[in-house]
Amino acid sequence: MTTTNVSANQLLINRRQRGNPMLKHLRNVPSAVVEGIVPDFVVGAQACALFLSVRYHLLHPKYVVRRLRELGRTFRLRVLLCLVDVTDNEKPLCELNKLALLHDCTLLLAWSTLEAARYLETLKAYENKPADTILGKVDDDYLSVLGHAITKVRSINKTDAQTLATTFGSLQGILRANEAELLACPGLGSKKVRRLLAVLDQPLLDDAAMQAAEEEEKKSASAKGAESPHVPVGEDRGEADGDVSEQKAEDRGQEQDSKAGDKGQPEQRQASHERQAERQAERQAENEAELATMVDEEIEILEAAAPNGQ
Repeated sequence: MTTTNVSANQLLINRRQRGNPMLKHLRNVPSAVVEGIVPDFVVGAQACALFLSVRYHLLHPKYVVRRLRELGRTFRLRVLLCLVDVTDNEKPLCELNKLALLHDCTLLLAWSTLEAARYLETLKAYENKPADTILGKVDDDYLSVLGHAITKVRSINKTDAQTLATTFGSLQGILRANEAELLACPGLGSKKVRRLLAVLDQPLLDDAAMQAAEEEEKKSASAKGAESPHVPVGEDRGEADGDVSEQKAEDRGQEQDSKAGDKGQPEQRQASHERQAERQAERQAENEAELATMVDEEIEILEAAAPNGQ
């Protein structure tokens, strides 16, 4: 490998990639074309990338297999950067995804040479940075959370949310404000105020949920009443006990009829679940068989390429 005039902060480019139109978009990180490296791009001490276009893969399907075998495990992070330049790309992308899985590579898809170049620049720029640097900043203070909630209302932006939070101080203050007070806030027009009030005036539970809650309360009240029935005294006690027994027998008969009528529905659902499970098991078996075939082919290729006696 040629190391003359090459520094550690440069993105190293294999000489075979000199004609790649993606190189003209590499502007944000220093780069150098070198000889003697196995991958197409070296983006760090333990990170590299192979470049492949789907169109070229369709013409030369064995090329990527040979390059992945040559690359081996010399780098901890191995990226297969794929340029999707054909419209009918579902099948070849599935093949490349399986090959990347077999060779423990990360598959990155780009739909333009500019996007592919940005991937390489990002990998190089974040070479020595921790993983948490790509995490978004989360503000957990009260005003930030309040502003985030208010911006869920249509047409209310972050500036409007900040204005409301600083003017009224809290969500309770915003809820108590009337239309005139809201209109007095800078940046809030009549349309925004109407939409905000429409959201704030909505009940926390919709009509269906409220109706279900009322029915649940009625059932609970009925159950409590059934648990503590009125017990007569004297001669009426025997008649009351007989009425209760007859009512219980009638309820048991209705319950049995209901269960008999609904018996078919659970059986149908169970049969449907069983059919779905069978189809999923068949698809999983087909995928596993296809993956096993590709593994066997890779093993045969490696055995054929190995010297005799090894």
